[in-house]
Amino acid sequence: MNEGGTQPMRFNGSFITAFAVSLLVAACSQQVDLPTDTEPPTSSEPPVVTNPDPTPPDTQTPPPTPNDPPAVSVNGVPQTLDLETPVEVWWASHPYNPESPNFIPVGGIQSPDPVLNVRDEFGGNIQAAIDALPASGGTLYFPPGTYGGNWTLVGKSNVHFISDGGAVLTGVGFVVGCTDAIDYQRLMERVRVEKNPDAINCVTDGRIENIYFKNLTFDGGGTQLLAITIRAARQVLFDNVTFQNYRDPGNYHRGLINATAWVDDIWVRDSRFLGSERWAVYFDGCFACGVIGSEIAGNFGNGGLLILTNQDADFDINGDGIFQENEIRQANHIVVANNTFGGLHQGIQITGKDALVVGNTATADQAIFVQFSAKCDQVNPNAGIHSVFNNLRVENNRVAGVNAFVRVNAYPDGCGSGNTMEIGGYYVAGNTVERFYGTNPGLVVEVSGPIVDPRVITDNLCGGVACDNQVRALAE
Repeated sequence: MNEGGTQPMRFNGSFITAFAVSLLVAACSQQVDLPTDTEPPTSSEPPVVTNPDPTPPDTQTPPPTPNDPPAVSVNGVPQTLDLETPVEVWWASHPYNPESPNFIPVGGIQSPDPVLNVRDEFGGNIQAAIDALPASGGTLYFPPGTYGGNWTLVGKSNVHFISDGGAVLTGVGFVVGCTDAIDYQRLMERVRVEKNPDAINCVTDGRIENIYFKNLTFDGGGTQLLAITIRAARQVLFDNVTFQNYRDPGNYHRGLINATAWVDDIWVRDSRFLGSERWAVYFDGCFACGVIGSEIAGNFGNGGLLILTNQDADFDINGDGIFQENEIRQANHIVVANNTFGGLHQGIQITGKDALVVGNTATADQAIFVQFSAKCDQVNPNAGIHSVFNNLRVENNRVAGVNAFVRVNAYPDGCGSGNTMEIGGYYVAGNTVERFYGTNPGLVVEVSGPIVDPRVITDNLCGGVACDNQVRALAE
């Protein structure tokens, strides 16, 4: 999809009268995001670096405090990508799963040498500190203070941004594999149209990796739209990070973290998204990505976590004329676990496969707690791409109130003669809905075209009563 472009939800005719009106009214009159296929006007120009104010700001929340020393640590951000194993099996032994025997505690990542003190050695100039790192990378240490100025990390792996607490970054950051990746449209043109070898390397074997953020606060000062953009990168981890004081422009579908082109292994743990923007997090075409144990406040314009398919990045990498699974950039192996959501129109939206939504709590009403959608590739209309959106699991979550707890949307969006899609194989089990609201509520709502089996709904409680039979079918 075009970054900030493809509509994450569709509404028309009969569906509006039967369902959407009740959702929109019931969701405290929150407006659904319907952006156009246009690149959002974000700052993709090379950043301007300014000297920071050495005094920490009076932020809305206290800066993160350091974690206790972890019992286990590993050298660098691990690679976890495995598209062959079903998501629930993969997650059981995943290093970010607290119940896994391989669990790496928050803060348990060892950082590389050299260690540069951004405040004391570079006067707080983040870009100057990045530029001073050797090609092999290193660690930027942020003592307490405020660090202003936009910054870019381009083409340099093994870079860690670390604080013991009290460090506040007020600029916009870019974490990208090459200079072309600073500009989303330029990157797509170089890869897909020009087939430039350097650009193709940038989004395949040449992606930057092992990027780590720990114990930091990103503060938008009430004016900025986003904190960090990530492209052509993998193995990026945020541990105990706060995002606060951003604004909601009311259009497009950005997040405070935007991971939007050829991204794998992007994870957020024990962090806080306090607002605002359209979404807290936007992952596009992400493989092996997730948000774990974090807080998503209720003041985001559209919802909490937006995890979509990126048709722009579907690319026949090996040139064999066939799109293999790793060449189709639909969200794949996604985990949303043990988070807390405030009152949002929509908690989670995923256009992908092998997705696990488990152990989350919504403390206030959600019009839709989680939506799974299918989508055809419209960018490569005659490529013969069959997109499969299956193994969608929603387990052991608790929500205060919803209109639709799970919405499975099989609307044949953009399917031409050359491409097809299917969605289904969902598991909704062990969830608790405290109450339903609005018109025609449902535990599971199936929208439009055929849903593929198996469809398992079991052991769910609604208002303290078994509700596995509360399934609705809608035509959109």
